[in-house]
Amino acid sequence: MIFNDKNLYRECLEASEYKKLIQTSHLPFRDGYYITEYGVVLMVKTPNIYRLEDDGWNPAQQYFELWYDSMDDFADIPSAVAKRLGLDEYKIKPHR
Repeated sequence: MIFNDKNLYRECLEASEYKKLIQTSHLPFRDGYYITEYGVVLMVKTPNIYRLEDDGWNPAQQYFELWYDSMDDFADIPSAVAKRLGLDEYKIKPHR
């Protein structure tokens, strides 16, 4: 599932808890919700990464590279925005 609302990424970036870090380095690899500049919503539950799809949170370890040497920009999703989007209502799908 990709959120095509570019304002959502901008909203999250503006409210980012890690705003100062974004300008100098990558975000910390911490549990929480994140959104890429392309609208991909991710959830980190250390040590796993999940991508939000129509059927729930699917394992997506390939996004680990976002934290290290990635060209994609991304921001953390503040808890108020995550609640508004209902991100905690989606189920985590098992690793295949």
